Amino acid sequence: MLNTLAQGGIIGLLAMGGLAWGFARVLDAPAWVVRSIPLVLVVIVMLAQILLPVDAPFRQTTGAALQAVFWLAVAAVPVLGYRWLLRQARIRAGTAPEAPKTGFVLIEEDAALMEEISARLSAANRAAAPWDRQTFSVAHRDPSGRIVAAGQVRLNMGLAELRRVWVDPDRRGRGLGAELVGHLEDAARDRGAKRALLDTYSWQAQGFYEKLGYTRFAEVDYPAGPRLIYMKKDLG
Repeated sequence: MLNTLAQGGIIGLLAMGGLAWGFARVLDAPAWVVRSIPLVLVVIVMLAQILLPVDAPFRQTTGAALQAVFWLAVAAVPVLGYRWLLRQARIRAGTAPEAPKTGFVLIEEDAALMEEISARLSAANRAAAPWDRQTFSVAHRDPSGRIVAAGQVRLNMGLAELRRVWVDPDRRGRGLGAELVGHLEDAARDRGAKRALLDTYSWQAQGFYEKLGYTRFAEVDYPAGPRLIYMKKDLG
C-alpha cells in the first residue's frame, strides 16, 4: 500500500512538473522559467533522498527513478555531444566565406568596384596634378514646374566637359537647347573654365553644336556603323 502511494506520488510529481512546463511554454514564459522546472523536480527528488528516512517508500521509489535518470543521462551524453559537434561543423561550413579567386576575374555587377577605383584614381590625380574636379548642373523648368531641359558640366583644371545635355522633345527647335548650352558655358566660365569639351553621336547633334561655335577634333567609328564625335570650344 505504501509503495503504491509512493509510486502515485512520483507520478503526480511528474504530472505536475509536465503541466507546469507545458503552461510555461504556452504562456511564453521566460526561457529561464522553462529550464528551471526540470531543475525543481530534480531538487525535490534530491531533498527526498536527503531528508526522508532510508526506509521511506517515497525515498526508495524516487531513488530508483533517480538512478534510472542518471544512467539515461550518462548514455545521452555522447549522443548529445556528437549532435553539438555536428551542428557546429555545419554552421562553420555554411558561413565560411568563399576564398576570393586570384588572377584576372570577370565582374558583371561592377558599380561598387568602379566607385572604389574612381576614388583611388582621384586621389592619385590630386597628388600628381592641380586636380580641382567638380560637377554642377543647369536645368530649366516650365510654368508647371516640370524640368524640360537640363545638362551637367564636369569641370577640372580649366576644362569644362558638357555631359547629359537634354531637351524635352516637345520643346526642341525653339532655341531652348542653345540657351541651355549658353548657361552651362557661362557657369563654367565663372568657375575658371577656359575650354569646353563634349561628345555626340553622329545621329545626334553635331550640326547643332557647330552652330554654337564647337569644332570637331576627333571621332571614333563603331563597328556597327555610327561614330562618336568629339568637339571643343574655347571659352575665352
